[in-house]
Amino acid sequence: MSDRFALADPSALEQAFWTVLAPPPPLDVSEWADAHIRLSSKTSAEPGPYRSARTPYAIEPMQRLSEGDRCERVVLMWGSQLGKSSVGNNWLGYIMAHAPGPSMMMQPTVEMAETYSKQRIAPMISDAPTLRRLVADPKSRDSGNTLTLKEFPGGMLKIVGANAPSPLASMPIRYVFADEIDRFPASAGSEGDPLELAAKRTTSFPNRKLLITSTPTVKGASRVEAEYLRTGQRVYEVPCPHCGTYQHLQWEHLHWNDRDSASVYYECAGCDDPIYDRHKATMLPRGRWVATQPDAEDGRVYGYHLSSLYAPAGWTPASWPSLVAEFLQCDGDPKLLQVFVNTRLAETWDEFRDDDIDETGLAERAEEYAAEVPAGVAVLTAGVDVQIDRVEVEVVGWGPGEESWSIDYAVIPGDPSGPMLWDDLRVYLERVWQHETAGPMTLAAACIDAGYMSDHVQAFAHAHRRRRWYAIKGVAGPKRPLWPKRGRKGHRKGAARVYNVGVDTGKDMLWARLQRVEAGAGALHFPAGRDLGWYQQLLAERPVVRYSKGRPIREWRAVGSARSEALDCRVYASAALHSLLAVGRSLESLHAALPELSPGERARRTREAAEPAPPTPRKPQQQKQPRSRGKFRPRF
Repeated sequence: MSDRFALADPSALEQAFWTVLAPPPPLDVSEWADAHIRLSSKTSAEPGPYRSARTPYAIEPMQRLSEGDRCERVVLMWGSQLGKSSVGNNWLGYIMAHAPGPSMMMQPTVEMAETYSKQRIAPMISDAPTLRRLVADPKSRDSGNTLTLKEFPGGMLKIVGANAPSPLASMPIRYVFADEIDRFPASAGSEGDPLELAAKRTTSFPNRKLLITSTPTVKGASRVEAEYLRTGQRVYEVPCPHCGTYQHLQWEHLHWNDRDSASVYYECAGCDDPIYDRHKATMLPRGRWVATQPDAEDGRVYGYHLSSLYAPAGWTPASWPSLVAEFLQCDGDPKLLQVFVNTRLAETWDEFRDDDIDETGLAERAEEYAAEVPAGVAVLTAGVDVQIDRVEVEVVGWGPGEESWSIDYAVIPGDPSGPMLWDDLRVYLERVWQHETAGPMTLAAACIDAGYMSDHVQAFAHAHRRRRWYAIKGVAGPKRPLWPKRGRKGHRKGAARVYNVGVDTGKDMLWARLQRVEAGAGALHFPAGRDLGWYQQLLAERPVVRYSKGRPIREWRAVGSARSEALDCRVYASAALHSLLAVGRSLESLHAALPELSPGERARRTREAAEPAPPTPRKPQQQKQPRSRGKFRPRF
């Protein structure tokens, strides 16, 4: 027989046979995303095919989310704009195409969920041919592709808000992507913790997976911090381009000259040589995730921390010079610094780092003002607390950056159920104050507590509504705005609207700014001669963290026996300021518009302001002619 008809090696044939029949090697999420995902110009600064090599630190978390990995829960405590949402979106696309099952995507609110669906999920599906074939056209009838529901063969994606209880407590779910969990409400309606509700829905699936992401908030009360601390707490180490020493990039190792952000460099922990932002192009691909604590729960939970120092080279908003410039712009303002620490460094804000603040220390900061109202003040507001036998009032001056000066504090005795007290309060709030450079100045807005004698407060506020004297009610609770979008109508005729003020937000703001000693944005100034008891009242409450069903809940509690009227008045005065900011007023522009008057002109204007305005002359009214009924017939 000719050699050309000789049988091939049987072992080779058998190997080829089984190779053809063998299933394809399993793809992980990053490999699938590289092959199928395209970034839209609407959602990405770098549109085009997704490249996991651009953010190499995201590869391992995506591998943990892959079908072949036994991990059940991945926690990303990352800074803003580092790709944590892309990790979640890639995973959702991978689920649709490669590992179908019932899945849920959670945002803090229903509105945010709908916006996310429009801006992130819908473009991802339409730009990826693989996904476009699996999810029907939203324009087709009965497509199973709506704003909050995406159906695909073998599964579906439900997009929900954490503030809506009903979608969180029905059908079983295998996959959950919970994004920005530190912005979740404490409870989904009356059903309880929304993250816990979603996690319980996965218990019937042995191969369940949860992705939990967020920038952190306050230390001890941050959800994502609590989740991260239950893991091996992985950090990303990169090698020095000079000596090869692997190290975790930290803010403390950045150095720059004075306020020149362009001069920034990172000092290597090994050789002390400078590392520049451009070196990240070679450092990041060689990086590695390193656990700083023992892994928990039999290797089924993994947590990753990443700051904006790791933003890829070329991402200008998060380059090292940009981060330093952003830090310098905070200028020591505690509220701005908190945002920087949370969103850029991905670290919790420690409110108790200066917990030794006391009334004596605050009183030592008191200073002599050159005038009733110092030159830095742009506008005056007042906060009024109503008690059973008096009202207490603080007048606060505000300058650019919400730097504040306590101008005056008054206790006006009287019965709030009678008219005399309200006449006295009116006279006080109408008072003219002497500005150091701009002459006479009056209140721009005032907030009056309507928690006691509400009808009388509403009537008073209604009578003076054109002066922006508001009836308010303090409402506790996290994430409530200091000044609401609108007030609720009074139940009686002649009653003013009542505005629900987020007092916890106001106290958070005050507490953060008490930490600042230097003048500047957010600093607090106190006048000399203020009684020590006033400072005790200002510190009458402190933020504490308690745990309910294992979840941190942050709230304000009284400490000691001091009254808290001074604290309440300051919060109400802050709310009055924010009522002005809500309608477009700017402290910077208001301060720039103040006139520079000579001492003589200031004195003249002050005298004029103190004199009662002459009554406005009324035009004589013409006597009305009586209507005639029928034909007019004059009498003779």
